[in-house]
Amino acid sequence: MLRLSGRTFRLLPTTLPKEAGFSPEANKKCQLDSIEVLKEAYEISVAGGSEKAKAIHKKRDKLFVRERVEAIMDNDSEFFEIGALAGWEMDYGTVPSATTLLGIGKVHGIPVLFSGSDATVKGGTSYPISVKKALRGQQICMENFLPAVNLVDSGGAFLPLQSEIFPDRLHGGRSFYNIAAASQLGIPQVSVVCGSCTAGGAYTPTMCDEMVFVDKMGTMFLGGPPLVEAATGEKVTAEELGGATLHCSVSGCADYFANNETESTEYVRSIVETLNIPESSSTRIQAAEPKTTYDILDVAGAKCDVRLVLSCILDNSKFHEFKQLFGTGIVAGYGRVGGHMVGFVCNNGNLDADSAKKAAHFVHLATERSLPIVFLQNSLFHDDFDMFENNRSNIEASSETLRARAALAAAVSVSKTPKVSICCAGPSRLSDLCPTQYNPNFIFRWPTSTCLRSGVEDEDCAINSSANVWDDGTIDPRNTRDTLLKCLEIFEFTSHHKRHIMANEGITKYQPLYRL
Repeated sequence: MLRLSGRTFRLLPTTLPKEAGFSPEANKKCQLDSIEVLKEAYEISVAGGSEKAKAIHKKRDKLFVRERVEAIMDNDSEFFEIGALAGWEMDYGTVPSATTLLGIGKVHGIPVLFSGSDATVKGGTSYPISVKKALRGQQICMENFLPAVNLVDSGGAFLPLQSEIFPDRLHGGRSFYNIAAASQLGIPQVSVVCGSCTAGGAYTPTMCDEMVFVDKMGTMFLGGPPLVEAATGEKVTAEELGGATLHCSVSGCADYFANNETESTEYVRSIVETLNIPESSSTRIQAAEPKTTYDILDVAGAKCDVRLVLSCILDNSKFHEFKQLFGTGIVAGYGRVGGHMVGFVCNNGNLDADSAKKAAHFVHLATERSLPIVFLQNSLFHDDFDMFENNRSNIEASSETLRARAALAAAVSVSKTPKVSICCAGPSRLSDLCPTQYNPNFIFRWPTSTCLRSGVEDEDCAINSSANVWDDGTIDPRNTRDTLLKCLEIFEFTSHHKRHIMANEGITKYQPLYRL
């Protein structure tokens, strides 16, 4: 029997059809206009605090938070930022990046989740949105089994809004619970005290597995010098009350005394090296660029054949499609991104009963094969309202559709394989393929997607969704392939590290902290 050589995935369309059903030029202009708005919000968000605040910070010989992260990461590592737009145009004003830098970078080749206070923004104090972003970071840490490094340089809670920071189970104190939960799972938690660390915030570094303390820069106490003087009449400096010498030689809270920030960086890199995490096994092959002759902006966010979008994302624009002739409202199948094998589930028409059944079947298959799943969500295709017209045949059809959609929701919800959702177009809602309520590992959106359908443009826009941490960021569609590749590299690590932890029973027994 003659066997075909090479890989047999089929080539997707690499040119636009003559009758596309929409104007690629107009679509691209719409995308570019939205990207310009996104760029403006992003640049303000990542710039940090005022020039005056930055000058004061620098005068104290302190590194900016982004410099701290860059110094710890490998030289060839690229920082994968999460939630950069958090805090944009809140009811209480814009809080750039929610006073917190959050993202993932590699240290000795290991993906590490970084969370760092930006002391140039409101003294690094925590607003309600800061708490929400921090909790999202901890969720990413635990779901992806990522070691965490917390860079603490914060004035604590923003007191005028403290009533919105502490009251409920998913507010301020939850972060302490999450640190303990992550440690119990065997996920390393490391902290660096490189600035102020006061009141409840002092629990964050103290609960971590290992703590580095920077001399003459970091301070940590429940109540500062003014409170001590008010309560006892005793005058004491911040350094005497809670500096590096005190916590390294007397209290035992800190594990490593760093003379400066450079030394603290060396300590963190050494700690990560001691984690003894083995190199990951991989089924990744040589990567290849897509072969399309058109720009993804020509088709992004349009009501077009989703295969045109997939062709811009996949290696060699090749795809192995599942059940192509059945349930055509969904396109599902396998392809590679940067050499990684991935399953895709994409809207391409109305999510009727057959389409939902097909999607559920494919999700089960991808889960059994331990393949990450990417959901390309475009609710412009949804046509829910026609189902409920008052005639018996439509009611019966709608009942079947609802049951099939419920099966899809269940399949996605219980799937243990990593998932990424990209909100491409239309409003986000519960009938999406993998909405945020179903806990995708990461969820991003394109600038022309919407989030609420409230009828108020500023509330419905993608940037507002990212500002409120309802997703992990609004991205330029041209960065989709690169964003997916970063996620897939994390998932590759997660799969291997999780198996390593479970083999050592770290996932089943409590790991106590032996603080003095």
